[in-house]
Amino acid sequence: MNILLFAPGFALLTFQAVGFQQAVVNAFLAFLVQVTLAVPFLIHHPTSYLIRAFDFGRVFLYKWTVNWRFMDESSFLSKSFANGLLAAHVLWLALFIVKWCKPYGGLQNVLRSGFSRPGRVREKLPADHIMFIMFTSNLIGVTCARSLHYQFWSWYAHGLPYLVWRLRDRTSLGVNGLPAILGRVLILATLEYAWNKYPSTSLSSGLMLGCHLVLLVGLAFTADNGTPQLRTRQDALKDVDDNILKEKSL
Repeated sequence: MNILLFAPGFALLTFQAVGFQQAVVNAFLAFLVQVTLAVPFLIHHPTSYLIRAFDFGRVFLYKWTVNWRFMDESSFLSKSFANGLLAAHVLWLALFIVKWCKPYGGLQNVLRSGFSRPGRVREKLPADHIMFIMFTSNLIGVTCARSLHYQFWSWYAHGLPYLVWRLRDRTSLGVNGLPAILGRVLILATLEYAWNKYPSTSLSSGLMLGCHLVLLVGLAFTADNGTPQLRTRQDALKDVDDNILKEKSL
């Protein structure tokens, strides 16, 4: 299931790199691989396979959750809470899509470039740009998950050092230098504590949520250090024209 949390970011990166037409082809190929792997199960037990393999309505036990422990069980298991988390997930993604596209002249220019790019024209994306999008997409999904079990720590622990060091040294509060470094370490240490606290408590799950929100808010409004240089609208439009010329020359 964790791979689905990366999917929104991966979809945008694919759209940026190869354009709309090839992105659709790639999505179809990925779907085809899944269907091929499922053929033995679909032949013999199709209904059981589809119900159990794609049980999106499954509710994990409150007993084992690491997050949202400060809520009572009835609220935790309620449909309204699940819908609220889904809405929050969509809103966070909408905010970050604007953020992700900013180094490339904004969302409008990214869409224009992607829809106009011929299928055979590729754009090489910087590694830092790819990592930032993939890791933040994953973090959003983890933050908005209704239930996290202890093994889910492996879903995103590897990306946290990168994300905390993507926060600006100087914030709106004027925190920089050594205090900023200590703040980053504190976030990592707090999350480590929250995930290693058994059984989870209202305090541990509250600290976890707080760290996630600090990271998301900080990353949403941080400077674009390490990402491609901000490009103007004219630069993006020039890319569209260049793509058309490349297609004509192929």
